[in-house]
Amino acid sequence: MRLTEKFKDNYWDKTELNYNQESKSEIIDKLGQLEDIEEELGIDLITVFKILKAVNIYTKDKRYDLRNSLSYMGNSWVIQNHYDNECFDFKDYGKTWSIKKEDLE
Repeated sequence: MRLTEKFKDNYWDKTELNYNQESKSEIIDKLGQLEDIEEELGIDLITVFKILKAVNIYTKDKRYDLRNSLSYMGNSWVIQNHYDNECFDFKDYGKTWSIKKEDLE
Protein backbone atom coordinates (compact mmCIF):
# COMPACT_ATOMS: atom_id res chain seq x y z
CA MET A 1 0.00 0.00 0.00
CA ARG A 2 1.41 3.38 -1.00
CA LEU A 3 1.39 5.92 1.81
CA THR A 4 2.39 9.00 -0.21
CA GLU A 5 1.08 10.75 -3.30
CA LYS A 6 3.05 12.95 -5.70
CA PHE A 7 1.64 16.38 -6.47
CA LYS A 8 3.82 18.34 -8.89
CA ASP A 9 7.32 17.97 -7.38
CA ASN A 10 6.31 17.20 -3.80
CA TYR A 11 5.13 14.13 -1.95
CA TRP A 12 2.18 14.26 0.38
CA ASP A 13 1.08 11.91 3.08
CA LYS A 14 -2.03 10.22 1.67
CA THR A 15 -3.23 9.45 5.17
CA GLU A 16 -3.13 13.12 6.20
CA LEU A 17 -6.87 13.67 5.91
CA ASN A 18 -7.61 10.75 8.18
CA TYR A 19 -4.44 10.87 10.24
CA ASN A 20 -4.39 8.50 13.14
CA GLN A 21 -1.76 6.69 15.18
CA GLU A 22 -2.07 3.51 13.07
CA SER A 23 -1.36 5.43 9.83
CA LYS A 24 1.55 7.24 11.41
CA SER A 25 2.96 3.94 12.64
CA GLU A 26 2.71 2.41 9.12
CA ILE A 27 4.56 5.37 7.62
CA ILE A 28 7.33 5.27 10.19
CA ASP A 29 7.65 1.49 9.86
CA LYS A 30 7.89 1.61 6.06
CA LEU A 31 10.41 4.45 6.02
CA GLY A 32 12.40 2.69 8.73
CA GLN A 33 12.57 -0.49 6.63
CA LEU A 34 13.75 1.50 3.59
CA GLU A 35 16.41 3.22 5.68
CA ASP A 36 17.59 -0.16 7.00
CA ILE A 37 18.00 -1.39 3.41
CA GLU A 38 19.91 1.77 2.47
CA GLU A 39 22.21 1.30 5.47
CA GLU A 40 22.88 -2.30 4.47
CA LEU A 41 23.62 -1.30 0.87
CA GLY A 42 25.67 1.75 1.82
CA ILE A 43 23.81 3.77 -0.82
CA ASP A 44 20.35 5.30 -1.13
CA LEU A 45 17.74 3.32 -3.05
CA ILE A 46 17.05 6.07 -5.57
CA THR A 47 20.70 5.89 -6.65
CA VAL A 48 20.51 2.07 -6.83
CA PHE A 49 17.64 2.26 -9.31
CA LYS A 50 19.45 4.93 -11.33
CA ILE A 51 22.44 2.57 -11.52
CA LEU A 52 20.23 -0.30 -12.67
CA LYS A 53 18.80 1.92 -15.45
CA ALA A 54 22.22 3.27 -16.51
CA VAL A 55 23.93 2.30 -19.76
CA ASN A 56 27.49 2.84 -18.51
CA ILE A 57 29.41 3.15 -15.29
CA TYR A 58 32.70 4.98 -14.94
CA THR A 59 35.86 4.73 -12.90
CA LYS A 60 38.47 7.50 -13.01
CA ASP A 61 40.20 5.88 -15.98
CA LYS A 62 37.66 3.60 -17.68
CA ARG A 63 34.08 3.40 -18.96
CA TYR A 64 32.24 0.10 -18.55
CA ASP A 65 29.35 -0.95 -20.72
CA LEU A 66 26.66 -1.77 -18.21
CA ARG A 67 25.99 -5.38 -19.05
CA ASN A 68 26.28 -6.15 -15.41
CA SER A 69 24.39 -7.80 -12.66
CA LEU A 70 23.58 -7.01 -9.10
CA SER A 71 25.24 -9.56 -6.81
CA TYR A 72 25.76 -10.16 -3.13
CA MET A 73 29.41 -11.02 -2.46
CA GLY A 74 30.85 -11.52 0.97
CA ASN A 75 29.14 -8.93 3.10
CA SER A 76 28.16 -6.38 0.48
CA TRP A 77 26.13 -5.69 -2.64
CA VAL A 78 28.10 -5.12 -5.82
CA ILE A 79 27.60 -4.40 -9.49
CA GLN A 80 29.49 -7.15 -11.29
CA ASN A 81 30.78 -6.60 -14.81
CA HIS A 82 30.83 -9.98 -16.52
CA TYR A 83 33.14 -8.98 -19.37
CA ASP A 84 36.07 -7.78 -17.25
CA ASN A 85 35.13 -9.69 -14.10
CA GLU A 86 35.23 -6.38 -12.22
CA CYS A 87 33.12 -5.75 -9.14
CA PHE A 88 32.01 -2.34 -7.93
CA ASP A 89 30.89 -2.16 -4.31
CA PHE A 90 27.81 0.00 -3.73
CA LYS A 91 29.56 1.52 -0.72
CA ASP A 92 32.24 2.94 -3.07
CA TYR A 93 29.73 4.73 -5.29
CA GLY A 94 30.87 8.29 -5.91
CA LYS A 95 34.34 7.49 -4.57
CA THR A 96 35.80 5.01 -7.07
CA TRP A 97 32.94 4.63 -9.57
CA SER A 98 29.78 6.40 -10.68
CA ILE A 99 27.15 6.51 -13.42
CA LYS A 100 28.39 10.01 -14.35
CA LYS A 101 32.05 10.50 -15.22
CA GLU A 102 32.00 14.12 -14.03
CA ASP A 103 31.06 12.96 -10.52
CA LEU A 104 34.53 11.41 -10.22
CA GLU A 105 36.59 14.29 -11.61
